[in-house]
Amino acid sequence: METEYIHGYSTTEQKRLLGQSRILSEYIFRNIDLTNCQHLLEIGVGVGAQTILLLEKFPHLHITGVELSEVQLAQAKENLAMFPQFAKRYEIIQADAKKLDNLDTAGIDAVLFIWVLEHIPQPKEVLAEVRRVIPTNSLISITEVFNDSLFLYPPCPAVMNYWRNSIDFQYSIQGDPNVGARLGVLLSDTGYRDIEVTPCIVHLDKRSPQQRLTILQYWKDLMYSHLDSMIQAGYTTFSEWEKVAAEMDILMENPEAVFYYNPMQATAKI
Repeated sequence: METEYIHGYSTTEQKRLLGQSRILSEYIFRNIDLTNCQHLLEIGVGVGAQTILLLEKFPHLHITGVELSEVQLAQAKENLAMFPQFAKRYEIIQADAKKLDNLDTAGIDAVLFIWVLEHIPQPKEVLAEVRRVIPTNSLISITEVFNDSLFLYPPCPAVMNYWRNSIDFQYSIQGDPNVGARLGVLLSDTGYRDIEVTPCIVHLDKRSPQQRLTILQYWKDLMYSHLDSMIQAGYTTFSEWEKVAAEMDILMENPEAVFYYNPMQATAKI
């Protein structure tokens, strides 16, 4: 059974996910090392955005990807088909990450989650299932949100109010917008070992104006992706969004603007 996805499955959202992967890759992949891994299991392929990056960055890697949503899976196959040079290096299948009995795990020596556990009501069930079926000593790498860490300067009250409402909304649909802060506990409670958890800091100011502008525009798009779902659930209104958009536009023009956000990353051994 699929749970509600805060961003929805529109064509616009699918395109945003592809763009997001490129924008955030320099921050995410500076702490992900798969050079000693041969066969990766990617949980939550989505539209294939991270899969494409992984195939580019690690040319020796073979990837088995699983995705529950039929809509996302179809788009992932379409996106990956645009890279025929990778055709023999991956397979993606529809599967529930809580039920991996039918997955051929022979040879898998690494497992990757990126922006997945935040959408799963019971993340321990997924982590326990992965540990049950994946060979001992395999690596697990997780990148997750910590949405309470967002800081903007100068203060943006409309943006922060909207952001807080989006956090509350995600909790209401059984997601966890701060699951990154719990990665160590989740891995420990499900029997993993050699656990390491580190912040993946994105801190931008006038020293890197183009990167700051790119991230601020991305963040505006990210917040907009919540809008329809939040309005339908009564967590915001379009007039409130207009205030958010105006504040973000002003922030993007401010040479003194500061953006800070730290997702969390964890590695462990099975």
